[in-house]
Amino acid sequence: MKIHSCTNIYEDIALREDWLDYLEKATGKDLGDMTPAGKRRNAGYNNYTLYAKWYKTHTGENYQGQPYCATGESMGYVQAYGLEKAKKLLGGDLFYNCENFYQYIRKNYPGRLHSTAKVGDTVLFYNGTKHYHTGHVVKEIENGFVTIEENTSSGNNVVVPNGGATTRKSYTYDKVNAVFYRPPYSSCGISTTNPDDDIVKYPIGTGAGGLLVRASSLNVRSNPTTNSSVVGCVMDGDRIYPQYKAFDDRGVRWYYIPDKKGWVSGNYLEGWIQEADGRWWYLIKSGQWYARDVYVIDGVPYGFDDAGYMRTDPFEVTPDASGALHIAVRNATE
Repeated sequence: MKIHSCTNIYEDIALREDWLDYLEKATGKDLGDMTPAGKRRNAGYNNYTLYAKWYKTHTGENYQGQPYCATGESMGYVQAYGLEKAKKLLGGDLFYNCENFYQYIRKNYPGRLHSTAKVGDTVLFYNGTKHYHTGHVVKEIENGFVTIEENTSSGNNVVVPNGGATTRKSYTYDKVNAVFYRPPYSSCGISTTNPDDDIVKYPIGTGAGGLLVRASSLNVRSNPTTNSSVVGCVMDGDRIYPQYKAFDDRGVRWYYIPDKKGWVSGNYLEGWIQEADGRWWYLIKSGQWYARDVYVIDGVPYGFDDAGYMRTDPFEVTPDASGALHIAVRNATE
């Protein structure tokens, strides 16, 4: 892991985005790297990760093979700011256990715990018994927040601990029980001001049939936000062929249609999307996507991994009591 000397929390977030779609490994060997191929290499469900390897390098403590959302969150701070500054930001030391971290902060720095999120916070999710999962807040949205999380699976507004992937998720406050730890950025010389509000676009492709519009009339807007001007519309049943995706301040995915010269919300689209690295995933109406199971699309069964990408490697399926097939996975233990 390359150590940086970030002076702005948005630089930290950009570095964490390079970890997106990393899958945990089946064994402690060949932990991979953060290239697209390395993220997928030797994928499995045994909690072996680069994050734990890095954690041991910096602390001497070995948590390989254990749930790793907290070690991943700690390593995000180390990557961005270096070990000593990361410790200061986290109250004196790195953390590997969510509940232990919460109890330590509550005792020593209670003023850093908040009920609503700000960009740069560490979120600690609570299940009624303990704080059992964590992530990093990367956006504030209306009545909620967007995260990048390690050891989870896709699906907005659903906390998935021990899920196997690093991915981006969004939540509203009414759907989750969480507390937000706010590091002392200013006292460590780190700015929390966003230096660049320009649109960040990600190139994508689609299948031959494009994306299907699932709304009676869907506005095409000048920018990926509901506050921008309407430049056209598409109708229910239309097929569109976007070239880019972007995220608005609520975490909603938007798609750019070149022939309409504008953006449409992904909440009203359905179809196959191909990322720049060649991987495919299937967008469902309401902005969701298939993940971690077998689904039949146009009469053909497909398997999807924890991050929501179509699987092309061999994998095991098992039937439930009704005979329906599912990808065989372990039970969450954290």
